Amino acid sequence: MFEVPSYEVITSFVTGVFIGTCMSYGFRNIRPLLSGSLTSLTTNTKLVLVVRNDLKMGKGKIAAQCSHASVECYKASVQFKPQIAQLWKMTGQKKVVVGIESGEKGLNELSKIAKSHKVLSAIIYDAGATQIKAGTPTVIGIGPDNSTIIDQITGHLKLV
Repeated sequence: MFEVPSYEVITSFVTGVFIGTCMSYGFRNIRPLLSGSLTSLTTNTKLVLVVRNDLKMGKGKIAAQCSHASVECYKASVQFKPQIAQLWKMTGQKKVVVGIESGEKGLNELSKIAKSHKVLSAIIYDAGATQIKAGTPTVIGIGPDNSTIIDQITGHLKLV
């Protein structure tokens, strides 16, 4: 017979353990997604943040309001659409920021359209600590959900 050097045995063993661990980890993260309807899942998901341009908020204020909307949308998604939330989280958490000219009325209209498409949304109302009067709606987050559906709701809006 032939003799196998010990370093080759160790290398093969470590490689096998590494590959097995990676496969197990990947399966654990994908398995929850497969428990629902496969036709409803897509890797093309996103969250759209719609900012009111009429308020003339500063860049920092816009960033803060969009952050609030992102958190609220993700929390709602985890609760009401956990498969989409997990998929969005695993595929890079795509976010797009667009502006709207029609003020509060525009945000409310987008909220109604999102609801009609069964897409989660969250309107953010300012606390009034800095630039904007308390209770003013500033941003609406739409999603995360299938990008094609979200584009039907927000595709006409321009990037900020």
